[in-house]
Amino acid sequence: MPAETLEVSIEINGADRCQKIEGFGGSGAYYEWLLRNLMEPYRTEVADLLFSDLGINIYRLRAWTKIESVNDDDDPEDFNWETFNFTTDQDQVWNAIEAEKRGFTKFIASVWSPPALMKNNTQQTNDGYLLPEMYEEFAKWISAYIIGYRKYHGINIGWISIQNEPDYTATWETCIYTPEQMRDLVKAVGRKFAREGITTKIVVPETSGVYSAINYVEAIMSDPEAARFVDVFAAHLYNVQFFNPDQGVIWLKMLSELCAKYNRPAIMDDRI
Repeated sequence: MPAETLEVSIEINGADRCQKIEGFGGSGAYYEWLLRNLMEPYRTEVADLLFSDLGINIYRLRAWTKIESVNDDDDPEDFNWETFNFTTDQDQVWNAIEAEKRGFTKFIASVWSPPALMKNNTQQTNDGYLLPEMYEEFAKWISAYIIGYRKYHGINIGWISIQNEPDYTATWETCIYTPEQMRDLVKAVGRKFAREGITTKIVVPETSGVYSAINYVEAIMSDPEAARFVDVFAAHLYNVQFFNPDQGVIWLKMLSELCAKYNRPAIMDDRI
């Protein structure tokens, strides 16, 4: 027998605004070199496809650690610009400039790891944690990154994620934070941004899964000073089963409730 046909009527009210969508985008993380190294005319054709034809408007960058391979000085309030190097990430910069040429104005950057000199294991890979005595130096490094990209490359970074997947153990560039450690780091970065007049929005916690984001958000936002500096919540969706997406609805609802509670937007960041 033929399958039964179910008729459904859907009414759409275009005047009913439920949420603002900031945009859609992508990331070249770890593959920044692919586009720039293409031969012409393919390079231009692919750049047009990525940055024009797809209709995306957000480009996700890596917060580049190599701008400060050695500590510029021991004063977290002072920028010794002679020791910073903004020529070490030319592939990423080239991509961002090509995106700008095609109308991009929105850039978000994520920290995969602080500079190795700031971590307990003295390397960017294999987890480790940011040394508490380096929180102020971290705030200066990330401030220098934002200021330098604007000054030397003309790229305005609108959002900065303090750490990509602070809850995830891996062999690549990583750094582990407890919710309380991230709370304290947010305060250090927020204070530095305020002193330097940096208006880049701070994004947290960008955890590997939606469920784990809940504890981070609550710990950070329950501190009045830290909450004052947080602009956006973010999480990845890796803990939601690909073939059973409904499993994650309850966690997404919990995150949505936190967005409403603290009046913050959310970025669902799966390699945006």
